Amino acid sequence: MARFTEDQAGGMNVLRLLDLIVFSEETSPFNGSDDGYNLLCGSGLFDGYQDQPCRRQTFPINGKLMTSAAVGRY
Repeated sequence: MARFTEDQAGGMNVLRLLDLIVFSEETSPFNGSDDGYNLLCGSGLFDGYQDQPCRRQTFPINGKLMTSAAVGRY
């Protein structure tokens, strides 16, 4: 579920859309994740939100080592 109120998001339909995005990205169901917010691109979880941890890591994506700043939900 999104962590926004209906008023903050701009309506119930926006909340439903955000939840649909999370469902399709499969970021939420990981064990130990914070609803998908602390999921690293590639795999694994990170602790703390004060830094962007993916900037210093490479991941095997489609058989190549790549760097991605993608983390978390959405």
